[in-house]
Amino acid sequence: MQNIFIVTLGTREIQFNKNELNDFEISEKTKLKHKHSDVCINIIKNNNFENYIFPASPRNDGKIISDNFELFENIIQFPLIDNCIKKIQTDLKTKFNKFIIVFTDQKQLTDNNKNKHNDTLFYKEILKKHYSKEYYNTEFSEISIEKNIVNIDIQYKQFAKDLKNNLKIGDKDLNKIYLLPQGGIDQINHALTLQLLQQYRDNVEIWQQPEGKEAIHLEFTNLFLKDLLKQQLIALINNLDYSGAYQL
Repeated sequence: MQNIFIVTLGTREIQFNKNELNDFEISEKTKLKHKHSDVCINIIKNNNFENYIFPASPRNDGKIISDNFELFENIIQFPLIDNCIKKIQTDLKTKFNKFIIVFTDQKQLTDNNKNKHNDTLFYKEILKKHYSKEYYNTEFSEISIEKNIVNIDIQYKQFAKDLKNNLKIGDKDLNKIYLLPQGGIDQINHALTLQLLQQYRDNVEIWQQPEGKEAIHLEFTNLFLKDLLKQQLIALINNLDYSGAYQL
C-alpha cells in the first residue's frame, strides 16, 4: 500500500534564519552574500518573523540557490513544508513512496513580468535536491503549471490528466494521499484539492501548516464527502418514480 505526499509551492517555501547564516552575511539590507565568493541573492524580510528572510525572486534568486546548492544547503529552511512532513512521518509512522511537487513556470510571460519572477520552478529543484538525500527511497515527481494559473476551470481539467500521469496507481494499491496545498495560487490549490477528492475520495488527507505553528490535519475531506453524499441521496429521492407505489 502506497503513501503519496503532494505539495504546492509558493514564494515563501524557502527561508533563512538571520542568526544561522554561517558563511553568508546580509549586505545592504536587501542582499544575502556568500563571504568567500561572488554568490549573492536579493532578499525580503519576513514581516511575521523578524529573524527570517526569504528570496526576493523565486525564479531569479531560486536559480542562483539551485546552481550553488552546496553553498546554501546548510542554511536553507523549509518551515511551511518540513514541519508537516515530520509530523506525518513521526506521529503517523508513515513513509512516503512518492513525493509530488506542484510548481509554476510561466514561460510565455516577458522576463520583466512580476508574475514570472514569482515562478517556483527552481524552488522545485531545490526541494528535490534537499529531500531526495533524506528520502532516497522515495520517487520524486512533478507537475508544472505553465499558463492560465488563475483559471480554476482550466486547472481543474488539467489536473485530471496530470494526476493520472503522475500517480499511476490503482485504488487497491493506495493507502493515503497527503496533500499540503499551502503555497502558490488559490485557484491551483482549490482545483488540485477538488480533483483529488473526486478521484480518490477518503484516501485523501488535507494538511495545513500555519506559519510558526504546528501542522494541522483538516477534516475537509470528511465534511466534503459527507455533504456530497447527502446531496446525492436527496437528488435520488427527488427523482424516484412513485407511479407504481401501492395505494391505500
